[in-house]
Amino acid sequence: MPTRRTVLAMLSAGLAGCSLGGEDNGPRTGTDRPPSPTPPGATSYWYTRPEVTGNRTLPGAGAIDAAEPVTFEPEGGPQWLVAHPGPSGSFWTVVTTDGRATRWRVRDGEADRVAEYGSLPAGARPVVATGEGVGDGRYALFTDTTDRYAHGALGDTTEGQTLTVLDPAGPTVDWQTTVGPDDVFEGLGPLVADFDGDGDPEIVTTVANAAEGARIAVFSTAGDRLATGPVHSSGWRHQLNVAPLGPEGRPELAVVRKPHVDRVLEFYRLEGGSLEIVATQGDFSTHTYGSRITDGALAADLDGDGRTEVLAPRSRRDSLGAVRRTADGARVAWQLTVDGQIGSNVTGVALDDGLAVGVGTAETVTVWQG
Repeated sequence: MPTRRTVLAMLSAGLAGCSLGGEDNGPRTGTDRPPSPTPPGATSYWYTRPEVTGNRTLPGAGAIDAAEPVTFEPEGGPQWLVAHPGPSGSFWTVVTTDGRATRWRVRDGEADRVAEYGSLPAGARPVVATGEGVGDGRYALFTDTTDRYAHGALGDTTEGQTLTVLDPAGPTVDWQTTVGPDDVFEGLGPLVADFDGDGDPEIVTTVANAAEGARIAVFSTAGDRLATGPVHSSGWRHQLNVAPLGPEGRPELAVVRKPHVDRVLEFYRLEGGSLEIVATQGDFSTHTYGSRITDGALAADLDGDGRTEVLAPRSRRDSLGAVRRTADGARVAWQLTVDGQIGSNVTGVALDDGLAVGVGTAETVTVWQG
């Protein structure tokens, strides 16, 4: 039976969707391997997406649609953004294309740089999962890599063929389920959320093969496949978030079908073992082909109307569109424009008095706070 224990989606660095590549410098031994950094225990952690579960949603409500944008220019091209709340306003850690990181405080309509960090030494092994990955928390990740599906949308042709749930307290593997013989899990990691509204989480994945293409597959936290969505020719389906997106507030899954070609935002509903597309909205591109940046959207009550919107880049990637579900489909409620093409992840953070949402272009970072 499904368990109520927390299940977290782990970015599978070194596992599915991540080919190390580069030069082969020969085997390493236990004595010459670079040490792994150990994070301090009593510390808060923030990620390139709002939730460690892989579900890109924000709690609370804000007035992002009416907020004045704050734009700042770090040295180097912004690539990754991490947001966290401060005593007043929000903090933004910006990692640029040259590996440097700077921290900025956004408040009262201004942005100030407050810290600068160096890059990791060559060969260092970064921590890829922290926070709730101890005690009662379990991790869901893709393992057992294969190169049999050469789509390469996420930067290489390596994908996982096994969904693994492990308990790091042991550490022990709770269970594994393998697709195949032609299928793979296409993505860097699964999404964990209560999709059907029963109080227990489900694990949302994208399963793909060369003959048919990609479809959404949902698993229970016990490893049972609950439902599989429709296939629509070759290409990737980019799973984004599970939230109360339905017009009556029911949970739905937002997905972009083929973000490099079709650019169609799909809304799925899981009900009675069936996974159906209940609405679509065109002109959205949440991912750049070959990029490792998959946090391309978020969901929240972004305008304080009591409804949850999906905020994602439009196809030209020079604006963000807020999509709201309606009784007969979906519509773009409003947009946010940026100066340039979006190149970073789309992320945000809940504040005491609202929300903050940010995105980076080739030269600047823009934050809306309200």
